[in-house]
Amino acid sequence: MAIKRVVLVVEDEPLVKDSLVLELEDAGFEVVTAENGDEASYILPKMQQIDLLLTDIRMPGRINGWVLADMARCRRPNLPVIYTSGFSPQQGMEVEDSIFLPKPYRLGEMLKAIEELKLGNEELSSINDELKSANEELETSKEELQSINEELQTVNAKLKARVDELSRANSEIANLLAGAQIAMVFLDRKFAIKRFTSAAKDLFYLAETDVGRPISQIRSRLRLDLVQESAEHVLRTLGAIETRVESDDGAKHYMMRILPYRAHGEAVAGVVVNFIDVTRIMAAETEICSLTCELRNRVEKMERILDLLPAGIFIAGNDPMQHVQVNRYGIRLLGERDDQKGPRDVPVPYRLFDHDRELAFWEQPLQRAALTGQAAPPIEGRLVRRDGSSVDVMMSAEPLLDEKGAPLGAIAAIIDISERKKAKKSADIPASPE
Repeated sequence: MAIKRVVLVVEDEPLVKDSLVLELEDAGFEVVTAENGDEASYILPKMQQIDLLLTDIRMPGRINGWVLADMARCRRPNLPVIYTSGFSPQQGMEVEDSIFLPKPYRLGEMLKAIEELKLGNEELSSINDELKSANEELETSKEELQSINEELQTVNAKLKARVDELSRANSEIANLLAGAQIAMVFLDRKFAIKRFTSAAKDLFYLAETDVGRPISQIRSRLRLDLVQESAEHVLRTLGAIETRVESDDGAKHYMMRILPYRAHGEAVAGVVVNFIDVTRIMAAETEICSLTCELRNRVEKMERILDLLPAGIFIAGNDPMQHVQVNRYGIRLLGERDDQKGPRDVPVPYRLFDHDRELAFWEQPLQRAALTGQAAPPIEGRLVRRDGSSVDVMMSAEPLLDEKGAPLGAIAAIIDISERKKAKKSADIPASPE
């Protein structure tokens, strides 16, 4: 029994890959497939035999066709390669015994390329016979398509009947706009009124008899007199205009938007002017602005208080590995310059010792409170400064929790107790005898 030749097909387009597999298997080849270069790089070392590599150049993943061919050539020198791509091959170089086949290609072209590489001449002749048979089947399919075309003509007649249904649907849409109380005015290319919704009567002095009149002749209940000029700009540039307008008494605010009105075939038949009531939104924006200013003032006051406190305040967020904010007193404790007002970010971790043992990151009170959500009791330790000197401190921390009790971070207070420890040490030294 003749040994089948093995082809590795690497193709990320399923339809192309499946077609190649069927044709190559019918030609007597044993086919191994991969969807991209990354998958093929795992398959190659496991293959006992490979006689041809057929690979796309551009594929998802880290390994493209050029790199994959080099990997395959390392395992089997002079391995025949057929490259395929829908783009011009701008990177990499073709190796000897290789062919580049641009997409889209026909199966006959692929088989010819294999024949040029002197692979499976007998199998290719069999494939050619099958292709002839496939052409005959295509002719049969052509007749079937003609039959389908006749059926499509019947369907087209039914579609014409649906046009009437669409006309009724347009009427329903018009009723929907009227019921939604959206103020809309449609103008033609000469800026005459084509139609309007009932809500537009609240903004303009409109009657049904005004259809056909220029918009410039219609009085409005708004502080606005540039509707036609804005409409002319939209019709000239085919871009939208959006601006805020007020009612005459200033009690209501609207967002006026003017857009090109496109008819069938994308032809511009005029413009459409619509008004959206944004009175509540404006009131909310004013309230938000007021609350923002109040919050900013409170934050500034808090920052001043933190700067005046005679203790170091360290604040960590929900990720204690990130920077922490430190007030001016804390900056001085760390040996940094304190010329900046307000809290300042410092890198984590800073070094804290318990006697001669340096506390690990998660053992420090601030990070422990942030990670566990529980208060860290006061501890005495030694804080190492930037210049290598140290200061004796007492540090405690409390977690910052959200409304559900989950930790959002922590805040720690650090007090310099160096003088107190010096005083205590002096008091413990016995007086020398006279």
